[in-house]
Amino acid sequence: MVPPWCQKNPHFIGQTNFLKMLHEMLSNDNAQKHKHYVALFGLGGIGKTQTAIEYVVTQRSNYDSIFWITAANSSNLLHGLQEIAKLTGCTNQMLAIPVR
Repeated sequence: MVPPWCQKNPHFIGQTNFLKMLHEMLSNDNAQKHKHYVALFGLGGIGKTQTAIEYVVTQRSNYDSIFWITAANSSNLLHGLQEIAKLTGCTNQMLAIPVR
């Protein structure tokens, strides 16, 4: 579910420490400490998407699956999570997501 435009940006610089921390959080075996999900948020234009793309393209080999969904609004987020549930075969379980 990673978009085809999700390719390494040769002009991406910096964020080395953040990408390392992100990898440690997402790959940590202690699921109680890090729930293995992260949300990047902030003002538009500060590099959230480019940082996420950099992580995906540099760490892709460490994962069996990578899913890319938009959280532009609650409807898009819910739809993306439902698609992941279908693709991974966990649709037999109740998917309850609080929408605020």
